[in-house]
Amino acid sequence: MPTPAQPSAARPARRPPAGPVEGARQALLQIVTRLEDYQLALWRDQGLTLRQVVALVRIRDQEAVTVGQVAGYLAVSPSTATGLTERLVQRGLVLRRARPGDRRVVELGLTPAGLALVERVVDPGRTPLRTALRQLPPAEVAQLALLLPRLAERLRADEADVTDPRARPPAAGQVPG
Repeated sequence: MPTPAQPSAARPARRPPAGPVEGARQALLQIVTRLEDYQLALWRDQGLTLRQVVALVRIRDQEAVTVGQVAGYLAVSPSTATGLTERLVQRGLVLRRARPGDRRVVELGLTPAGLALVERVVDPGRTPLRTALRQLPPAEVAQLALLLPRLAERLRADEADVTDPRARPPAAGQVPG
């Protein structure tokens, strides 16, 4: 089982949080960092890069994916996507097949080994988070189950504000439209 990277001995001691908001923010960042470390170690142990994991998940989630679509998902050139998918084919994780009705189009699919690998490295139930949650008292887990979705919704609303130019306040010196 992969383990996250050990903390550096030279890391300075953390200052105590300045209040409950800062304390919650710091705790959430620590959780995210530990889960990312775990996930990266798991992928590394399987010999996968982030791009390969994204490609495998996209191939799993779509009925018919072409190398061009993989390039678009990853924001890379078609030649880079071709090399990436070729490595996955050579590992026996991805197969190529002609599109029924148009043999000029080559589609990608997961092999049984590819599907098993994706399920193993993407399944969030295998993370240390589930173990940690099971160690908390049920009442505290229930509180988290109520509060975390509210926080996630607030983050989604804030993200919409950031991505919708109409929702942003005008820049300094700009007249609202």
